[in-house]
Amino acid sequence: MPATTVHISIVTAIGSFATALTAIALGYLLIASGADQEPATMTIKAGSAEINLFSFVPGLLFAFFGCGLAAWTVHRLIGKSK
Repeated sequence: MPATTVHISIVTAIGSFATALTAIALGYLLIASGADQEPATMTIKAGSAEINLFSFVPGLLFAFFGCGLAAWTVHRLIGKSK
């Protein structure tokens, strides 16, 4: 049986949600491991602007990526159903 557009969309959605959940879980683990220790800081200065990055920032980026990917997938699925 050849794969139809519906089958491809379902497989893509499952893969996308699996990737999103993995990114959120890894982000949580990065935040948890960074919170157990003394927070390491890194300061980036450009002119008068200064940005302080802490050890939990990579975990937040992973979690935000996972949430964004899940939101994008839901948006695409709802858009295709109309």
